[in-house]
Amino acid sequence: MVVLFPIEFWLGLSEKGFIDVLDFFDYLFWAIALMGVFGYCYSKVILKNKFWQMFLPFIIIWDVFIAYYEISSDPRFHESLALTFFIIFYLVFLLPQYIGIYLYGRVEHEKDD
Repeated sequence: MVVLFPIEFWLGLSEKGFIDVLDFFDYLFWAIALMGVFGYCYSKVILKNKFWQMFLPFIIIWDVFIAYYEISSDPRFHESLALTFFIIFYLVFLLPQYIGIYLYGRVEHEKDD
């Protein structure tokens, strides 16, 4: 049963469209990022500092990719005013997340080596 789960999982993803797969991974990375922010805010040890230091550049690149994909696929964002609001909205919500993950990766934990 455990061996069949990954096979069934990837086959299920291949049947869905490209956007569904992007959404799945976006939600997964978003949940991991929220775990890091939660760990920083409440001083909880969740994984090692090295993980969060490596995860930060990855999540920034992922968010830029997702933002570019959304902008290029939606013709409403081709207007300069809508594009400006979209970028400001993204920065207002994602910048505190990036700062929290950055600081969480730099904090020394008691259980961490």
